Amino acid sequence: LNELLYESYDFKMSVIIPVYNTQDYIHETLNSIINQSMELKDIQIIIVNDGSTDDSDFILSKFQKLYPDNIKYIYKENEGVSIARNTGLKYAKGKYINFIDSDDKWGLTTFKNVYNFFEDNPTIDVISTHLSFFDGMVGEHPLNYKYSKKENKIIDLSYNYDYIQMHASSSFFRASSLQGVKFDTTLKYAEDAKFVYNVLKKTFKIGLMSYIQGCYWYRKRKDESSAIDTALTKENYYSHTLENFHNYLVNDYQNNKIPKYVQMMILYDLQYRLKYQTTTFSTLNKNQIDNYTQHIINLLKVMDDDVISNPNLKHINAVYQVAILSVKYEGYN
Repeated sequence: LNELLYESYDFKMSVIIPVYNTQDYIHETLNSIINQSMELKDIQIIIVNDGSTDDSDFILSKFQKLYPDNIKYIYKENEGVSIARNTGLKYAKGKYINFIDSDDKWGLTTFKNVYNFFEDNPTIDVISTHLSFFDGMVGEHPLNYKYSKKENKIIDLSYNYDYIQMHASSSFFRASSLQGVKFDTTLKYAEDAKFVYNVLKKTFKIGLMSYIQGCYWYRKRKDESSAIDTALTKENYYSHTLENFHNYLVNDYQNNKIPKYVQMMILYDLQYRLKYQTTTFSTLNKNQIDNYTQHIINLLKVMDDDVISNPNLKHINAVYQVAILSVKYEGYN
C-alpha cells in the first residue's frame, strides 16, 4: 500500500556493483546488465569503485559516458564491500534492487522475469535465482535443489526450512523492504547472509525463479583470488564471524525457540568450517583454536537433532552427526 500511495521510482531495477580491481571481468558484468531483455531505460546501474588500483576507473568512466542516463558512477577510497554497497544504496531509484559482484554476470532474461514475478506477488520482498559456476569451475551451486526446472515458486521458510538463501548477489530485493537494513560493515565474511536474513525474517517467505526464468553466473576465478578463496587463512574468518553473525542469529531468539530455518543457516556454514580443520589449525594459535571451538560447541548445543541430520547438509556425514550429538548430549569436545 505504501508503494502504491507514497513511493515513486525512476527505474524498475537498480543494480549496485561494488568494484575493486576487476578490470579483467567488469566488461562482462556490465554487458550482462546492459543487454538484458528488459528495456535499458528501466535499469539503473550504480557502480561504486572502492579504490581500485588497476584500470577499472578508466573502463568504468568509459561505460558511464556511453550510458549517462543509466549509470551512476562513484569513486571512493577503499573501505570494503559492505560500505561500498551501503553507499550505492543511497542512490538507488529502482523499485527492485540487486547487488551483483563485479566479476559475475546475469542471464539475459532474468531482470524482466524477476520484475514480472515481483509485480504478480506484492507480498514477496526477496526473489532469488539459481547459481551456476563458470570460468575456473563449472557446475551447480549445492543449494540449487531449491529451484524448479520450469515453475517459479513462493516458499514458506517456516515449512521448507532447508531452502536457505545466504547470497545477496543472486537475490533481488523490494526497495521498500530495505528501509533501515544495511550491510554490517564490521563483518568481512557472512555480511551477505546477515543482510538477506534481516530482510527475510520480516515475512519468512521467498520467491524462487525457475531454471528457465533466471540464472546468476558466479565466477570461480582460476587464480583463487576471490574473498572466499582466501578467507580460511584470515583470523577474522573464525571467532569474529561466529560472534557477529552466528551468535547474532541465535540472540535474535533469546527468549524463543530458534526457527529451523535459522538453525539450517548456521549448520550450513559450520559444515564447511568442520571440513577445513587442517587449514584452521595452521592459521590459529592454541588460545584462538580453544575460543573458536567453544563458539562452535555452544552453537551445536542449540541445534535440533532433525536439522543436524538434514540430508541437504552434504558435509555432515554420519561420523560428524555422531560427533555433534556427543557434543550436544554428552559434553564431549
